[in-house]
Amino acid sequence: MKTKNKVISTILSVIASLSLFIAVPEAATAAPCSASDPCQTYAMLDNANSVINVIVCQPSVCGSGTFAGYRVVLQVAANPQTNDPTGTSGHMTKSDENKVVTLSDNGVFTVKKDEVVVQTIAVPEVQTQNTNNTTTTTTTSIQAQFTDTSTGSVKIDASQTVDSTTVTSNSTINSTNTVKETVIFEERKTAGEVSFILEQQKLTLFQSKMNKLLMLLSGWLI
Repeated sequence: MKTKNKVISTILSVIASLSLFIAVPEAATAAPCSASDPCQTYAMLDNANSVINVIVCQPSVCGSGTFAGYRVVLQVAANPQTNDPTGTSGHMTKSDENKVVTLSDNGVFTVKKDEVVVQTIAVPEVQTQNTNNTTTTTTTSIQAQFTDTSTGSVKIDASQTVDSTTVTSNSTINSTNTVKETVIFEERKTAGEVSFILEQQKLTLFQSKMNKLLMLLSGWLI
């Protein structure tokens, strides 16, 4: 009987170990989502910089750049109104869909479907400043969606959210301001033409992030 119990115990231990090994967390949060610690979409990367999974995580947990033994990189910023992934979505490699998502050294996620680039996403820029009793966090996101990388149109969205928290002896004041810009190019352009159109349309956010924008469009520009 003891031998039988030992065998059953060993089998259960092996099953538990396998469960731990194959389980990939979908959420890794330490506290309620907030402006100071939002729940965002992070990409989990393998050694080849392929996105093997996306998880909902907070800077307090994934800000170190590693989680569960993997390198993690912010892919999509949180919804600025809810401080969670509401209305957003991440992208990961799915072999059954012929979809491959990788991160380049210049901080751009490239989404390929059937070996054709369909989307590029710049790693969101997050800057935090502390001045006296005020903490200001600015998050800037840019991503492009392609119809066809060789001849078709491309839609580019940019957003910048500024969260400010001011603490006084009597109260705490929170404010959130979001600026969004969208531009659509019906045909391929040169870098100079892109810059000229953005200036004509007075798209100041795009202009301030021109280098990042050109990285997103690197395979599409003439």
